[in-house]
Parts: sequence; C-alpha cells; structure tokens
Amino acid sequence: MKREELSKLLTQLNLSEFDPLQLILIEELEKLKDKETIKSTKIFERSNITVKNSHTLLELKGKGFIHELLLISTSPNFGIHLRADGQLFDWTYSELLELSPYLDTITAVQTNNKYIFRINSISFNDFFLFRIFGNITITKVYIKYDVHKQY
Repeated sequence: MKREELSKLLTQLNLSEFDPLQLILIEELEKLKDKETIKSTKIFERSNITVKNSHTLLELKGKGFIHELLLISTSPNFGIHLRADGQLFDWTYSELLELSPYLDTITAVQTNNKYIFRINSISFNDFFLFRIFGNITITKVYIKYDVHKQY
C-alpha cells in the first residue's frame, strides 16, 4: 500500500499516522484482504442422460469461470436455464438457433440428427446453475470450469 493511500485510510479511520500499533493493524487488515486465491480447473462430463421435465446438470457456489459448456441431444425439444449470480437466462433450443449467428459466445447447430448447444466464457462471483428442461435424452454434456477458493 502506498504512503498516500495509507495516510488517506488512517484519516478516514481517525487514526494517528504515527501510531505503530495502528500501522501494524492496517498492514494485517491488508493481508487479510489479499488472501491467496487458488484456482482449480474441473471437468464435468456425462453421457446418455434422460430428462423428464427438468434436470440440474451443474450447480456451483462461490467464485468461478465457465470456460466451455457443450450439450448434444437427439431432439431439439429442450430448453436451457442458466443462472450466473443475479442474471437469469431461459432459452429454448429454437431461440438459441436464432441467437447463435449474432453472438460469439453462443453456438447452436443441427447436424446429422444431433442438436448441439455450446456456450463459453461465463464468469460468476457467487453462484452458477445450469439446468435443462424438456423431455429428451442428452447424448453428451461437457463442462470445463474453474472454481476459486481463498486461503
């Protein structure tokens, strides 16, 4: 912490700039603020999941980042529910097909009787939820994500 920042903080706290005990307290508070964060990359992969009405595929708490989420189905009759912190997204597969050409982070395509949905680059600070709804069989789901833990 720079001297100017420390002086400003001490003034805000009504502390004397020359009190060594108070300076030690400020330094210790700074250390707590800058706890070391450990990032862990994980892979969630499943095949042949039968969905009746809705099914939660992944729920995460804390801070993290979704690198890539891929879902392959044999039917277009499904929708997705994504929640990242306070943002909520509900899309049907047909809505995803319409959006896909215009967005870099979302891909929805149909090829060889497979219906593919892919989204990438989602960060969250508190909460992430991915749920599928409809009555379908998911051929494959693959999610690569980071979770952050403070120590």
